[in-house]
Amino acid sequence: MQIIKKKIQQRGMTLAEVAAKMNVAPPTLTSIIKSDNPKFKSLQGIADAIGITVSELLMDDDCTTHTTIVCPECGAKIQIEVKKQSE
Repeated sequence: MQIIKKKIQQRGMTLAEVAAKMNVAPPTLTSIIKSDNPKFKSLQGIADAIGITVSELLMDDDCTTHTTIVCPECGAKIQIEVKKQSE
C-alpha cells in the first residue's frame, strides 16, 4: 500500500520514526505497508503514530470519496466513505 508510505512522507516522518512510535521494528512496519490486506489494528497504529485518522491514511489525495478494504478475518469487502473535514 504505497499510499501509506506516501502519507508518512507527507508528515515529514521516516519509517523508522513511525515504527518507534508504534513500538515495532522497522521491518515489521515495512511488512505491514507492503501487505495487500493489513489488519485494521495495524492501520490504526500507523494513523495514530502520524496523527491522522485511518480513513485519511487510506485516502489518496486524488481519490473519490470511497475506499474499499478487505476484512482480514472474514474476507468481506468494507467500503469506507471518506469525508474531508471543512476548515
